[in-house]
Formats: sequence, structure tokens, C-alpha cells
Amino acid sequence: MPCTGAGLTLRDPLIERVGAPRPPLPSPVLPQGNRIKRVWLELHANVTRNHRCRPLATLMSRVHAYLSARNA
Repeated sequence: MPCTGAGLTLRDPLIERVGAPRPPLPSPVLPQGNRIKRVWLELHANVTRNHRCRPLATLMSRVHAYLSARNA
């Protein structure tokens, strides 16, 4: 359906009556082919999962240290 730009869509009665083919769903993003997703999963597995940091600043310093060591 065409978008009006205000979050509203225009309805086409012919398409609704006849039925239009639906576009295929996008394939899932696999971490093996996506470098950013892979880095995020490694960060989550090694730093942010099950963390015990009460202050957010402590957790963020650990995230920064992990990424700095990984990119060194």
C-alpha cells in the first residue's frame, strides 16, 4: 500500500478484492555473515550476560575494555 508520509496508508479496493501477492519475508540475519552482529554476540557472551555490576558506569567500562582489547 502506498504511504502518505503521515503513517497512514492508502487502500486500493481492487488490490483488496483481487488480492495482491505478498512480498517475500526478508531472510534472517545470520551472525556468520554479519560482522557487527558477530561482535555484538561475542560482547554479550563475554561481558554483558549475567553481569553483576550495580553501577552502569562499571559495566560500560568493562564493555569499553573488552572492545579495546578485541580491536587492539
